[in-house]
Amino acid sequence: MKKILVALLMVVLLFSLCACGVNSNSFMSRSQVNSLSKEFSGVQAVLTLTYESNGKTIDMKVTYDLLLDQAPIAVTRFIQIANDGGYDGTRVDTYNSTYKYVVMGRYGQKDDSDGKKKYYDFRSHDVTFAGEFKQNGYRAPKGGYAEFELYSLAMYHVNEGEEFNSANGAFILDLSGEDSGLNSANYAVFAKFASMTILTDGEVTTQPTTSKRPQLSDKLVRLTSTTSRTVYDAHGENPTSIKIASNEVTVTVEILGDYDWSKLPIIR
Repeated sequence: MKKILVALLMVVLLFSLCACGVNSNSFMSRSQVNSLSKEFSGVQAVLTLTYESNGKTIDMKVTYDLLLDQAPIAVTRFIQIANDGGYDGTRVDTYNSTYKYVVMGRYGQKDDSDGKKKYYDFRSHDVTFAGEFKQNGYRAPKGGYAEFELYSLAMYHVNEGEEFNSANGAFILDLSGEDSGLNSANYAVFAKFASMTILTDGEVTTQPTTSKRPQLSDKLVRLTSTTSRTVYDAHGENPTSIKIASNEVTVTVEILGDYDWSKLPIIR
């Protein structure tokens, strides 16, 4: 009996140690996923996209269900970056016309030492990690792979052809809702649309129905016409000319719910 108890304690200790950190070049075990899904059941996030239109401030507030059971590493990393404020002030930076999505979480602005605003590449702060999608060898989670729907979020691939350890904090927002070529075989869908509210100068103006949401997609597409910008790395060095959206659509992410975030594993 004593040996059994010791063995059980060793298993619990081993799992607790594994739960403290997750190697970025591997997937989570099913036991880790089940534990996280139970601990953070129902976790949601609010993505706010802010821009100016006709002298007014427009806030598109989109609430998401985070799919921790289907893309646990992507969700965990998303929560950690959001809670650290890592997305706040970044931008919607490009529109992919082939697959109909916008990218965000890569570039943003901050004041330099002279008080002038500069564009910075925030990806250097990110850990690259395993992309949880079929072609990457990720086994179908319980309930199957999360598929793309209108306004789904998925982790963006950093380097094409290096799928396994190529996701980072950047993510894409699907603006198609149809067969755009995006699929769970090649992308880790980690969040599904729950609801949306549009505010104009702080006042609620629209709570879009399904029929109205595609029009809002068109609005985002029009806002992402690109222009060349000088972008610096996170240290303010190595200026590079990059094409990003000419309009300022800034990003803010808030994770909802009263959870003990210290119980989330660290992706490293």
